[in-house]
Amino acid sequence: MRTLHYILCLQLVSLFGSVRAEALEPSEQTKVTGYMSYGQSYNSNLKTAELDNASGRSASGQELEAQLALHWTPAQQWTLDLGYRHQQNSWQDNSDFNTSLGLWSADLSYQAKWLTLGSSYHKADASLASEDLLSLDQYSLYMAKLWLQRYYLRLSLTQTDKDFTVLDDRDAKLQQLRSDFFAFSTDQQGFMQLGLAYQDEQTESELFDFRGPLIQLKASQQWRWFEQDHKVQFGWQWQHKDYQIAADAEKRQDRIQSWLMNWQWQLNNYLALTAQLEHQNSASSLPSADYSQNLAGMALRLSF
Repeated sequence: MRTLHYILCLQLVSLFGSVRAEALEPSEQTKVTGYMSYGQSYNSNLKTAELDNASGRSASGQELEAQLALHWTPAQQWTLDLGYRHQQNSWQDNSDFNTSLGLWSADLSYQAKWLTLGSSYHKADASLASEDLLSLDQYSLYMAKLWLQRYYLRLSLTQTDKDFTVLDDRDAKLQQLRSDFFAFSTDQQGFMQLGLAYQDEQTESELFDFRGPLIQLKASQQWRWFEQDHKVQFGWQWQHKDYQIAADAEKRQDRIQSWLMNWQWQLNNYLALTAQLEHQNSASSLPSADYSQNLAGMALRLSF
């Protein structure tokens, strides 16, 4: 995986350094978008995934989310995307599971005639029960190719650095090699996605080191009905975590599956109604990580 990392770095440096002067002429393309969302949600089994602590308690709550994004084409063939998203969940009578997440993102890409090369960075800060929990830095290199305006393949290599405020033994470095293949419908109103990844996480405490594959399937379709736009997405994900050190005389194995359905009803140019259903199931030899969970939510979104 390190060899591939170096190859991607060299390709990016080589390509970016070979851009001709005429390709740096300003293109004057800038777009700013954003949204605010408020909704109600239900969770059948409150948990904090990073801490392996499924509670067995159900709760209803509120979710607030806001995002601001900038899409800028500073020169021909170059694209820069910047963004910030904030999400906050509050659960009735279960404030110890209240969460807050702030996420900064930046993505720079270069579109050659035959290939797209790029790099991205994400910075996240998460809190639990109003206390700092986790700081995360993620770096990614990727290459992508579009065929016939219908088929798209993306290969990426990502490193994630996790820094827990209190639980130092869970500080970790996660490396992921991933490929995503998209097939779009002829009218560009729908697509199918297949994602394949391999993850390797090394933590301060070897008890939490794991490796394993991840598979993701997604289908999306949008249509217009009674002069209003609708979009439905279905998703399935399976992940295997093979922990490297035995705990309590038994080597830990996690197999996690999730199913997702998301529906968006665009009421007008600015307002949309969204609904989401999700089921997660984690089969683990560690009792606190062996659980099932159902989530449901509905929200009103204001976009610009």
